[in-house]
Amino acid sequence: MYCFIHAGLHKTGSTSLQELFFQNAKALQQEGLLYPTLSARHRQHVGLAKALQTRSDDGSALIRAFEAEIATQSHDALLLSAEWVSTVMSKPEGSRLVEYVRALGYRPVVFVYLRHQPQMTNSQYLQGVRTLNFSGSLSELIESRRETSTDNKGFLPQIESLGDDIVFRPFNEQMRRGGVERDFLTALDRRLDRQGRLAAFADRSQGKRENVSTEGPILVEVLRGMRRRIEGALSRRERTLLARKAVAMCTRRVGPEPTYCGLDTALAQSIEERHRAANDAIARAAWNMSWEDAFGADVGRTYQCNDLHVTGNRAGLVAARAMIERLVTLAPGWIETLRQRQASETDPAKAFA
Repeated sequence: MYCFIHAGLHKTGSTSLQELFFQNAKALQQEGLLYPTLSARHRQHVGLAKALQTRSDDGSALIRAFEAEIATQSHDALLLSAEWVSTVMSKPEGSRLVEYVRALGYRPVVFVYLRHQPQMTNSQYLQGVRTLNFSGSLSELIESRRETSTDNKGFLPQIESLGDDIVFRPFNEQMRRGGVERDFLTALDRRLDRQGRLAAFADRSQGKRENVSTEGPILVEVLRGMRRRIEGALSRRERTLLARKAVAMCTRRVGPEPTYCGLDTALAQSIEERHRAANDAIARAAWNMSWEDAFGADVGRTYQCNDLHVTGNRAGLVAARAMIERLVTLAPGWIETLRQRQASETDPAKAFA
């Protein structure tokens, strides 16, 4: 019995896939494909993967919940998704999730979607800014990750150990147009001989993309400035609330913007050069072609940076600063209201008053 593991990478449509799986879990199960939801956190299985990787006592309850769920639900194949898995699969120790499901009697098949690094870097930066986790420049982000980022050649040992049971796909322009959902479900269709019924589920997500980076340069400046000005740690819900407030204000005052690009051509070329050898090595091993052949127009393209500080857009900076001042003034009240609401939700005396 197969266990399909969708392992990312990050910024390759993972959130859209997980949303599709979670929302259609019952219908997928009718086709014999079980996507466990009771043991999923944030609609994916990163908690399970991390609990197995660290072998901590804190994760034992989640592992038991997962095992109980799959034991009581009928299925012909199991489907798990956690893009975090790719980060450990590219390291020597690999992912314990793979061996764990094998020990449970499944045949693990891992899917990894690879993306050209300049585009991934810009997208990762926007996500960090959007979630109020990063307030620096794109160059600062690149420098901070220079020693910790992993080259794709780290996946080569997995090809040797898993053979055909690890599948790499290029998240290139053609893939982005057609949708990663259809690509992934078509592959499962072939493995399970469902004659297109699984691939048809991709139609349910067409036109909707979760977690897609669409921030413009003024909004990016607002989010960065707000994060720098607000003191103290913020919870995930607080960051989400403040980001939504910033987006709403910027939309009202500025309107539609072109998507932010922190890259220029020279910076993109330096990123490409750094990863060239490792990219070609994995492309040859996985697809028997060069990285450039696999990614086509993504390689060597030109970029025009539209960061307000780089372009010297004075009007944009003035508008952003005005919104930052307003948001910073209102933020403490929003945060306090949210915290009071959360306290009442968790206080039994208030909940049943």
